[in-house]
Amino acid sequence: MLEIGCGGGISTHHLLKNNSISVSIDENPSMINYASDYLKSKNHKVETIKRAKLIFNNPTYKIEYSEVQVENKNKTLLIEGDFLTDKKLINWLYRQDKFDAIICWFIGVHGVMVANETHRNQYDYLQHNPTIYRMNLHRELFIKSSKLLKADGIVSIIDRTQFFKNDLEKSSALEYVKSYYQLENYGFEVVYMDQKEIDNPAKIKGVPVKKINNIHVVNVEPEDRFALTSIICMKK
Repeated sequence: MLEIGCGGGISTHHLLKNNSISVSIDENPSMINYASDYLKSKNHKVETIKRAKLIFNNPTYKIEYSEVQVENKNKTLLIEGDFLTDKKLINWLYRQDKFDAIICWFIGVHGVMVANETHRNQYDYLQHNPTIYRMNLHRELFIKSSKLLKADGIVSIIDRTQFFKNDLEKSSALEYVKSYYQLENYGFEVVYMDQKEIDNPAKIKGVPVKKINNIHVVNVEPEDRFALTSIICMKK
């Protein structure tokens, strides 16, 4: 199993209840540390692979990564890395056995990546249209996953999106996902799509929805409705 965006390790812990081993990735060094401590407290065998060198150029930053060096493949691997732009990590993943499942948490990715120089250079729409930015990240996930998964393997994306007000909006969104992500071209079919409404970030005290380090992030209005949307696709 490959988990992208493990955060503090809570999701990893629950995934490991049904899996003996996994590879979990996060770009945020602090989250890797939290995940390592949390998983060890739950008696999971973990190897933490720290490989990031952060270079701050206020208000932006960039990350330089070393090669992935693994000592014990019989442990759950927590790897510092960026699944989208970290070529050393991607090449290492391509050399491993194919995965049964890829679980991806993109929640909040735009707010974090907006100051990342690699993403700003690679995705010129990042600062102008957060929705298109996130959707292109999703499509990039499917492209890479098509090479990493076994036949009948699944990709699960969980992300924050607009709330579907009715079945027609949900159906329209599903057809748009199939078309925009070009799923058939990469050998995927949607087997599940649903969502759960969550609090609007504009109503949560302390959430920086307007700016991070003086860089514009995204406008969120108090009346907007948001949800955690789950899309599960199977590789044909």
